[in-house]
Amino acid sequence: MRTLARRRAEADGDLEPWSEQQFRDFHANQTFVPGTDRQLFDIVVARLRDIRDWLENGDDSPYQTWQRVTSETEMRNLIAGELNRRAQGRYTCAQENELANAQRPDLFVQVPFVTHPVPIELKLLDKPWSGPNLRERLKNQLAGDYLREGRGRTGVFLLIWTGAATNRRWQIENQTVGLAELEGALTNYWNKISQEFENVDALSILVIDLTIRLSKSNG
Repeated sequence: MRTLARRRAEADGDLEPWSEQQFRDFHANQTFVPGTDRQLFDIVVARLRDIRDWLENGDDSPYQTWQRVTSETEMRNLIAGELNRRAQGRYTCAQENELANAQRPDLFVQVPFVTHPVPIELKLLDKPWSGPNLRERLKNQLAGDYLREGRGRTGVFLLIWTGAATNRRWQIENQTVGLAELEGALTNYWNKISQEFENVDALSILVIDLTIRLSKSNG
């Protein structure tokens, strides 16, 4: 177990070398054109974290508008629009590209000369998604289906809480967690089962809480 843990830490910690052009692009624009599957994944996760920070902490956060969204289709449109707005020509984000088995990932981020796109599976946590439901979608749908072909595949499990439902808790394996602990619990779950998916190089779970920006300081 220690050996597997070390290998996993090394794989997650090592960054692929950049080309001279990528270094120049990053110096000029704080981003670059990805040349590998992992570089595309890293850029997608970085942009989604930027979007999360903007929604949860930004002075111009449109969180109230986003909170009115009640369907995953409409939320998918908003996320795709923001990803494309921040792309700077480095990638394109499409919706529901059909796979060979007729399945359609919610979002697909791709670059023409990168072998594998990055699928993003989106869930609104205000919908009746239980802990076992979320675990099943993560394991069987995202990792098991969308990332089944080829090696070096990557993906994102994106969960959004609008605050429309009452405060919820989810059963993740042997623990019951609230919203603040959900991302960590699902990440731990994925780390436990990831050895079953040798073709998956990296998978990220991200939670966006649209109620955070409403809070005020007690000072």
